[in-house]
Amino acid sequence: TSITALYKRTIKLYNHASPGHVNDPDMLEVGNGKLTPDENRAHFTLWCMMAAPLVLGNDLRRLSDGSSQSRFLIDTLTNKSLILIDQDPLVKAAKRIKKSAGLDILARPLANGDTALCFFNKSGKARQVEFDIDSLKEYKYLNFTRAAGNYEIHDLWSDDRYADTKITATVPKHGVAVYRISQ
Repeated sequence: TSITALYKRTIKLYNHASPGHVNDPDMLEVGNGKLTPDENRAHFTLWCMMAAPLVLGNDLRRLSDGSSQSRFLIDTLTNKSLILIDQDPLVKAAKRIKKSAGLDILARPLANGDTALCFFNKSGKARQVEFDIDSLKEYKYLNFTRAAGNYEIHDLWSDDRYADTKITATVPKHGVAVYRISQ
């Protein structure tokens, strides 16, 4: 609940982020409390999409016990593809471009012309999403000016890469699906 509240407050501040100026929703709670694996990934992803400082707020001793949970948490916190999104030199935070019935769609322009796209499912059940990538052209903030055609799509959690004009995903409850789109 507190992570979602911090997200809701910070996502509205996207236009205040710029080089040398970032929005700070609070420290990461990944690995704390009773967050599910999907909630841990969602939390980390949302902070990366918002260009937030990635300050750990968990007990580091729990990351070194060799358990499958500690390996999962380390993999989550060291996802290089998402850290690159978070630390992109353009420092433009994600903007919520669509909101409907417990699902937020966030998009963030990146310095090399790529776009980060995230589906955040706030609801208590999995959601099917189909998204036409060309629709990103509607949002001036993104400066998405590519010609229509297949885009290179990189799923930042599975590391799958493919080419298409749309993204179809099943987003778990309280979870995310996040992509880097290039042409």
